[in-house]
Amino acid sequence: MFLLGQLQSVPAEAIKDFALIVVGLVGAAVGIKTLFFRKPSIDAEFVSKHEFTDFMKEIREDVGELRDEMHLREQRFLSAVHSMKDEVLAAGSSRGRQIYETINAMSADLHNKINQVNDTVARLDERTKTL
Repeated sequence: MFLLGQLQSVPAEAIKDFALIVVGLVGAAVGIKTLFFRKPSIDAEFVSKHEFTDFMKEIREDVGELRDEMHLREQRFLSAVHSMKDEVLAAGSSRGRQIYETINAMSADLHNKINQVNDTVARLDERTKTL
């Protein structure tokens, strides 16, 4: 606080001169900025209709190629699945036949053994009746 009281007062004409100098410097700075630091024109931000048409044509071609490739891969996949299905069905059919034949053989064998047991029981029964 005491320091401000010790300063000499500045005449009004000196303040006006100082303000004019500051305004001039600020104006010069703004002029230099607008002269050397220009923004790019707004046209640079947009795409022309011709450029857009070319870009969309390239995109459609790329999408068409991608669609064709996906279709080809899908066909290959479906073909592989179909052939595997046929192999599985053929293997299952032959395996089913083998199982059926094995069951039939086992049931015939079991039937024969049951008949043998019946015959043995019948003979035993005949022997025990006579005693």
